[in-house]
Amino acid sequence: MSDNASFPPDSIEAFLRFCDGEWMSLRSRFVLGDDSDAGEGDEWHSSERGELVVRYLEGNPGGLSVGPKEQAPKQLQFQADGQFHAGDQQGRWTLWPDSSLELVIERDGNEIRERIWFNKPNLRLRSTIEQPADGTPGRAELHVHNPRDFATDRYRKVDDEPYGGGAGMVLKPEPVFAAYESIPTQPRRRTLLMSPQGQPLRQQDLRRWAADYDQLVFLCGHYEGFDERIRSLADEEVSIGDFVLTGGELPAMTIINGVVRLLPGTVGTEACLEEESHSALLLEHPHYTRPADFRGMTVPDVLRSGDHGAIARWRADQQQQRTEERRPDLYARWQEQQQQQ
Repeated sequence: MSDNASFPPDSIEAFLRFCDGEWMSLRSRFVLGDDSDAGEGDEWHSSERGELVVRYLEGNPGGLSVGPKEQAPKQLQFQADGQFHAGDQQGRWTLWPDSSLELVIERDGNEIRERIWFNKPNLRLRSTIEQPADGTPGRAELHVHNPRDFATDRYRKVDDEPYGGGAGMVLKPEPVFAAYESIPTQPRRRTLLMSPQGQPLRQQDLRRWAADYDQLVFLCGHYEGFDERIRSLADEEVSIGDFVLTGGELPAMTIINGVVRLLPGTVGTEACLEEESHSALLLEHPHYTRPADFRGMTVPDVLRSGDHGAIARWRADQQQQRTEERRPDLYARWQEQQQQQ
């Protein structure tokens, strides 16, 4: 990292110069859905760790020499017209208003999108998405936009004291609006504001967002709250429970997990999604696996009977019984739904 570099970098040349240095690299790979490389247990996830040396190459705007220590590096040459070369491969680059650099390259019929950004001057993050080059969308992409990157004062201030007095600081509207308006818009987009004042999150909401929208934008407050005018950006306000956190990031992560797992190809089979808790307002039935007897706790005989009809009836009874005992509110809604059918 260049000693005299300003943070965050505001041009492609500044970004490349910022990359100059020696980095500790931790790379994780996740295999989703029916990928032939996917395995059972922990085989769907692997990690690699090593030291990476990056050097800036002078030019207009310049390039990078990248490689592990004591190995021959690879060179990336960037052009001012938005193209870059990596050996015999060619791609395109975009420096987004949030100071993240996106690299797009085609390989073996697939389009690989890599996003690189600096969370801190000494912390560089990368995310890579691979999808068919014909435009077929991937399962999901995640992009983070920091309102601080859009603040206009020298201290990049994003909060201020509340009018009328009171404890805490309030998020200012200007940087939040600027960050929001910098995000490329897709036709089927929904903006969700994380707020303890929002509607309680339900499984049906996750299903609706997964099926009806191609882009979800999450607005996350922090500490005391946000300027009331920020609410005008949101289509919906969502709460994950009657409690207060320091920010909306964890609720947003909860929704992201709940939505992405509903996308086709993310989990093993769609039947898993149909049978789980809350899908039909009932909690899921108990599950058992081998051994049949563990420390005196035995698997119900019906599950070992081979009678699929009896098993289905037992599971349905267990769902109703468990929901009535543990979530009477859900059970009442289920009964009301049954009466309307």
